[in-house]
Parts: sequence; structure tokens; C-alpha cells
Amino acid sequence: MTLRWTEEELDAAIRAADPAVAPAGAEPSATARARLQAIMAEAVSAPAAPPRRGRARVAGWSIGGVVAGLAAAVTVAVVVTTAVPAPAVAVTPPPLEPTPIAATLPQLMAESVRTLDTEPAGTLARNGQVVTWQMPDGEDRGPIVPERYKWVPDGDGTGHLKVVTDPAYSVVDGKVAAPTGDVPTPGTTVAPQRWANGRGLFPEAPPSDGPDALAAYLRAHVPLPASPDAMNYFGALSILLGEWTLTPQQHADALQLLEQTGDLRVLGRVTDRLGRDGVAFSIHSAKRPQFTVTVVLDAATRRIIAADTVYAGGVDTIDAAPGSVVEYSAWVAP
Repeated sequence: MTLRWTEEELDAAIRAADPAVAPAGAEPSATARARLQAIMAEAVSAPAAPPRRGRARVAGWSIGGVVAGLAAAVTVAVVVTTAVPAPAVAVTPPPLEPTPIAATLPQLMAESVRTLDTEPAGTLARNGQVVTWQMPDGEDRGPIVPERYKWVPDGDGTGHLKVVTDPAYSVVDGKVAAPTGDVPTPGTTVAPQRWANGRGLFPEAPPSDGPDALAAYLRAHVPLPASPDAMNYFGALSILLGEWTLTPQQHADALQLLEQTGDLRVLGRVTDRLGRDGVAFSIHSAKRPQFTVTVVLDAATRRIIAADTVYAGGVDTIDAAPGSVVEYSAWVAP
């Protein structure tokens, strides 16, 4: 039997996992709903765009080491005898560009778990911090302006997400460039995100007792199908990483859980969107082929540090070409 999101659960998860900050009373975007339903549901059909009471706002992160890999279309105008290319401005970031490695998936995972096992124990803390962006709805999308979310405790187990902007940018002819248009000043405070109960989606500390215990914890806090696959579990993990800074052992448990439950493929070495060296693999789901997820591990520590959601096509409410990055997250140390 498939578990389904209630409206309250869906809205809370969308806002926690990401995505865009919306004005008070606004509905989550069609892109957000489609992405999250595709990742979390056992079977998904393209959801209708919800009624809008306000336009989702997005804001920013640092672009130091983005690898430009998306070739944008160039419009050529012929004027007399001179061909003048017009800049093509993309509304989505360029995808990461992996350099292939020889390791198989079992080898990559075994090496990563061994590396994590040799790391100092670390401290589990509810101080997660993530830089994130999601493609907004509508034609007037403007520059790419990610946001930095930080979990801030308010006391008595309650808390909220502090949200500020990072530097904006545009993608011109497939390359990261200065933003085209008006953008907020980096560090601009965005309205904080709160839950009705002030406790978030993961108020209790995650376990450190192996992948099975982690799986049970995720199922207890997030509505998942009866038989979750790797994409189901990573959808839940991405929300968890925004609230908690996990220990190396917990990162190892997460990698083992993903490997044993899903369709993973080695991609290779990458530079993530914050300029960090990493090694990447992708998550696929035969039941939900509309998206793939690119997961980046830190090249040295093998912690999970970033993820891109890549649109593969098949959702009417998403106005993007297959292969487009429609959401990304980069988890950072507090």
C-alpha cells in the first residue's frame, strides 16, 4: 500500500527540503510539488498546477566553482554579410560535468564507507545549513538567486530556518555569468520558515546503529512507500541534512542504505557548486523516471555534500528541457 502526503505534510516537506521561499499564504510551486511527489510517491502522474496566491521567490548562494556543462542554444542573426550570435540566457544552472573514474559502484561505496569509518567520531548536532535553489514557476524567472538556510533553535525543542540570500548569477550561453537584471544584495534576510509546531520534520536525533535503523527512522518521520527505493530514501535524507549535521558513521549508514535499496550509477569526479572537490553518483527509479538525482560526496571525507535534481521529462507542469537541473542543494558546515 502506498502512503500519500497530506496537504500539510507536503507543504512542510517542500519548504523544509528547499526549495523556494514563498510569501505568506502562497501555495508551493508546481515544480516543487511535481519533484517531491515524484521522489516520494510509489507511482506518480503529473500533478495539475495548484492555484497561486503568490509567486514563489528564490534567492542565493556562492558560485565559486560551478562547472559549466550545458551548451545553450545560440540564435544567429544575419546582418548583410556578418553573422552576430545573440546571447542565450538559460533559466536553469549548467549541470555538473563529471570526469569518469574506473571504480565500480561497489568499489566506490566500500571505499567511501572505509574512509568515513576512519574519520573522527564527530558531533551530532541540530545545526544543519544548506545552500539551495529551485526553478520557479512562470516565464519571468530572471537570474538564478539561491538561498542559504540555517536551522536556528528557539528553545524547548522548537526552532526555525533562518534564510538569507547568496550572490546571484545568470547562465549565458551555457556559462555562469554576472546576473542579468535586478538581484538582492547577498546576505539579505528572507522571511524565516516556521512549522506550526515549531519542531520541524526531524525533532528527534537520528540513530547511529546502521542502515536499517536509519531507514526505520526516516520511515517514522516522512511518509514513504511500503517498499522505499533509493530515490525515496534520498528525498527524506535531503530534508534531514537540512536540519541535522550528521556524524561520519551516519553518512556511512546513509550510503549503505542507498546502495542496498536503489539503482545507483557511478558518475565520476566533479566540482560542486561551492567549488568543492567531490565524487558523484546518480540515483534512478524505474517507477519514477521523471527525475534523476546526482549526489556528490566530498572527495576527501566522503560525506554527502551536495545533490542536483535533474529533470528527465514527462511532467506537463514543468517548463524545462530534459536534462535541466531544476533544483540543487549544497550542505555546508555550520
